Amino acid sequence: ISMKKSLITSAILAIAGIAAFAQGTVEDYNRAYALASKFTQSKVLNTVQRVQWTENGSTLYYQTNTASGPVFVSVNAEKGIRKTYASQDAMFKALGIKQAEEPQRQRPQASKFGPQAPHWATVDEENEMTPVLSPDGKTEAYVQNCNVVLHTVGTPYSEDRIISRDGTLGNYYSNRIYWSPDSRKIFVCKRRPVAKRYVHFVESSPAGQTQPLLHTLEYAKAGDELPQFEPVVFDIETGRQIFTDNSRLVNQYELGGFQWSPDSKEVMIEYNQRGHQLYQLLAMNAENGSLRTVVEEKASTFVNWTRIYRNYLENGKELLWTSERDNWNHLYLVDIQNPSNTKLITKGDWCVRNIIDIDEKGRRITFTASGMNPEEDPYLIHYYSIGFDGSNLVSLTPANGNHRATFSPDGKYVVDTYSLVDQAPVTELRKASDGKLIATLEKADISALLEEGWVAPERFVAPGRDGVTPMYGIIQRPVNFDPSKKYPVIEYI
Repeated sequence: ISMKKSLITSAILAIAGIAAFAQGTVEDYNRAYALASKFTQSKVLNTVQRVQWTENGSTLYYQTNTASGPVFVSVNAEKGIRKTYASQDAMFKALGIKQAEEPQRQRPQASKFGPQAPHWATVDEENEMTPVLSPDGKTEAYVQNCNVVLHTVGTPYSEDRIISRDGTLGNYYSNRIYWSPDSRKIFVCKRRPVAKRYVHFVESSPAGQTQPLLHTLEYAKAGDELPQFEPVVFDIETGRQIFTDNSRLVNQYELGGFQWSPDSKEVMIEYNQRGHQLYQLLAMNAENGSLRTVVEEKASTFVNWTRIYRNYLENGKELLWTSERDNWNHLYLVDIQNPSNTKLITKGDWCVRNIIDIDEKGRRITFTASGMNPEEDPYLIHYYSIGFDGSNLVSLTPANGNHRATFSPDGKYVVDTYSLVDQAPVTELRKASDGKLIATLEKADISALLEEGWVAPERFVAPGRDGVTPMYGIIQRPVNFDPSKKYPVIEYI
């Protein structure tokens, strides 16, 4: 798995780094560079590659490499019966799989004058004319000359209707327009732009020329003014503007996450106050502009807003949300209309990592988490499922290790590959309902890697600066490590 490759790479880098730090000999450098050809993925056998499923979801198939060459494998998921084939064609024929013809690759046509994607730091001014079609397909809304314009589909653009008159160059309407599901209203923000700031740097030795190049990059620095937004709802029949109390949205770092409620009565707004000590999910009333708080995250230090997961359920009444409000990242089921009824789904001194799947009909969530097993390294990732009400927590990948799992198309089975930095990968097939083991598919063989002199890192746990908090890490030693000698230590956090 990918962790195996990263370990081999990091071992090479650590050895090369030690040699450089200590001004090693030519022999040291040659030995370090030689590891790239000695510690290769080809020396790790019996790993599972490219897991796929038949259309009916009853059989999985994959490729593995053995000492005698590639082997193709199919497994009956229900019974765990394993069959091997000498070629992919033979396997596909046995399983009744028709191979799709691969499209012929076209040579890309490069042009120095072609459009380029903007740099991530470039701010979109949101002022380009971009028509947005209503859900009923009858009307387009767009921004022109700083104001909102409506166009009836099928009529001349000369008959368009301007429904706002208060947009100016210094406070114009954004082109990010959101139609209500009933096509009767639109939500848009007035945007107050700020002057662009830039940083400049010199490329001293550019390829293809001897003269240096000056580069300019748009970049807002700490303390610089940021664009500010004011939410507005328009009734497209009457042209009425509905404003909100923008005093509740001061000092914005970001205003986004706009989404209409299914009944077209409210617009959800995520307000991230600058400094990241306040993050709110607000609902704006589409009739009177009033704001109510659905979720509020507050911290005296920092709300980890980039980690927040949110998912509006199809019933339009509930929202899945993650929060670190109890110092651990956990899942909450939010009652959108009655936020006081919000329920904690997961709890404990461990953290939810990612949401893998949501089964709204069965009201279950599949997710990854770390730290649930007290005897393990708390950074190891495991897969779990749990009910919306917090009941029936199931471990789908119980083995001690760092896990990477994939699921069958129908969600009934889990193919789980796990390993540790000092233990080779193992791949298992399990039931997704209860985590029960069906079959062990492969156990990786690293004997060829060990014969080349590879030594696994040493895992360790040591108390932190406070003398109490356990700190987990690994020690990677040079391949020619001599315990009687002293070595410089490269610390990587």
